[in-house]
Amino acid sequence: MPGRLTPTTLDALGGEIDPPPVGGYATLSKERVLRLARAMPDAQSAVVLLLAWQATLHEKMKRGRLAGRAAASLSGGQLSEMTRRPLRTIRHALRQLLRVRRIAKEPTAAGRKNTYVLPFLSGQDA
Repeated sequence: MPGRLTPTTLDALGGEIDPPPVGGYATLSKERVLRLARAMPDAQSAVVLLLAWQATLHEKMKRGRLAGRAAASLSGGQLSEMTRRPLRTIRHALRQLLRVRRIAKEPTAAGRKNTYVLPFLSGQDA
């Protein structure tokens, strides 16, 4: 019978399809987050989205420098590339978010990417 589908396992696909995460209700893949960030009308919203997405991933991790914390480590250049906005716009958005305390910058060693803590993810914002 032509057109029949043969069921296959994820291993047979070479790991191209990620299995759904356990314990999560809705999960956004990196591709969808990038599309959403690029569709945002302003840079501040796009930056908060990307930082929150990465911080949420770090909260679920068990190992690593940022594991278990609502913190993200993305450079201005990475944010610029991910949002497809100029670096100058991203830096301005970060300054504004820091000014109104939506994000907080942690001290980092020279040569390392900035680490941003997102207090609103853990309910610590006022």
